[in-house]
Amino acid sequence: MDLVDAQRLAIANNPNLKAAEARITQARARTIQAASAFFPQVTGGVSASKTRLSTKQLDATRAAILEAARGSLLGSIGQLAQFGNIGNGELFRAAAVTGITTASALDIDETDEIYVANITASWLLFDGFQREFNYRAARIANKESKAGYQEAQRLLLSAVAAAYYQAQLARENIEIAEADKAFNERLLKDAEAARSLGAGSLSDVLNFEIQRNRASASLIDAKRGLEIARIGLAELIAAPDGVLPENTKLAPLHPELPGEMVTPDANVLLDYAFKSRPDLLQADLATDRADAFVKSRRGAYLPTAALSVSRDAANFNDLDFDSDDWSTTFGLSVTYTFFNGGRRWAELQEAKGLREEILWTDEALRNQAKREVQTSLANVRAAQQSLILQRSNAELAARNRDLVERGYDAGQDSLVRLTQAERDFTGARVQLALALVSLRSAWHDLRTATAETLETVENW
Repeated sequence: MDLVDAQRLAIANNPNLKAAEARITQARARTIQAASAFFPQVTGGVSASKTRLSTKQLDATRAAILEAARGSLLGSIGQLAQFGNIGNGELFRAAAVTGITTASALDIDETDEIYVANITASWLLFDGFQREFNYRAARIANKESKAGYQEAQRLLLSAVAAAYYQAQLARENIEIAEADKAFNERLLKDAEAARSLGAGSLSDVLNFEIQRNRASASLIDAKRGLEIARIGLAELIAAPDGVLPENTKLAPLHPELPGEMVTPDANVLLDYAFKSRPDLLQADLATDRADAFVKSRRGAYLPTAALSVSRDAANFNDLDFDSDDWSTTFGLSVTYTFFNGGRRWAELQEAKGLREEILWTDEALRNQAKREVQTSLANVRAAQQSLILQRSNAELAARNRDLVERGYDAGQDSLVRLTQAERDFTGARVQLALALVSLRSAWHDLRTATAETLETVENW
């Protein structure tokens, strides 16, 4: 598995990146919510209620009906008498009407049922351009979430690279420690053989045992470093059980390429970073969103106009609505807030303060981007120089170790010199591996600082 493989797995599986994707979905939904303010809002509803009258209410209703019936009878008699047409037939009909009314009063239903239906359409015509700027802010926030997702990708790629290079360095240290251990074991066997023939000393044997054990301790430490680095890498790519499979091998640490020893131009890097870094794009979008928020708050100082249409119907003890039961209401309302205790002024000042904060945060972020690019560039230059030096030092240490070993075998060099030469050779190999990994890491940090690493993701 090379670095690109590890980064591809991380982009596909990392849960933090999945969370960033979910934030894009949320922002898109908030944009739709803001856009809904431009459309009419239609609501409807029905209700049904049933009321059981109390005894007092029933008695009062009956008394009112009887009183009305008596008044009706007396009124009828008075009208007949006025025109001189009163007779037995007329009196009988008036009394019959009164009797029917009285009977109905004695047979009142103890419950009342009320059914109501309503459908209303309302449309906000003008609200001081608040919805326009709220919608604009929501659209900008949607773009911010997409830039935030790219920023999460940029940081994730950097974290994967750091873990991968640490794993490569640990594996190189294992090979170096194993070679050191094998070298001392070989010399230990030679010393033991020489001592058994009476030509060697116990001191030589003990020395090589000590050096072998030292190499073994370094090997244990290097294996621990590799295991920890693999665990960290497994977390980033969301590997099952939190560990990389045993059969997953890392790509070898190949020598530096010619392009890695070239120093890029700082101005070109800065220009690229300012155009490409998603966190800077986020900051610019946040500034635009804050500006829209300020303009939305200013809209509270303007009047609001709304149009409404409603259809309503109500029935007593009858659920069946017909066309005669419906009424229609048209309305146009214009409202203006003259005073609300200074609330809208305070909300406007809050929005302005937020915009000011974001402007300064944007400025600080740009300065941070400059620092990251310049620092990474300086690290690349130092790593290039260090690699040249360490490669030369490793070659010299290897030649010196071979010369001292031959001199020791010939009895011309001391055990102390051989031990020191082996330590120098082993240390030089460790420093060379560290310099090579540092160069790769510095280059990746530089590409991270300019957001060039995101180009790789676009090509996947």
